[in-house]
Amino acid sequence: MDLPKLTVKMTLQNPVRSPDGGGGYNTTWADLGTHWAQVSYRTGRTASGETSPVARQPVEITLRATPPDHPMHPKPGQALVQGARRYIVSAVSPNGPTPLYLTCLAELEVTV
Repeated sequence: MDLPKLTVKMTLQNPVRSPDGGGGYNTTWADLGTHWAQVSYRTGRTASGETSPVARQPVEITLRATPPDHPMHPKPGQALVQGARRYIVSAVSPNGPTPLYLTCLAELEVTV
């Protein structure tokens, strides 16, 4: 097994919902900390968004493992951010037989 090349600096963020005063909510993102990761892009697709088409790009993000109860352990619904790109995590699993790394399945959504 080749070791991943953790060369991309990413910030783990947690969604924070607050009432918007009209019966809905606003979502802001709170930084939890930094991970070094390897990002592998998959085949994307275009879908219709609320106001315009969006491009959805599935990605696989590999990073160093943290215990499941640790605050820096990614969870579905959280985001890994690289600059202006926000990857929403959908699943997290150990990478390989030894839990040295985690693989996060995520999706990058961009308005086109």
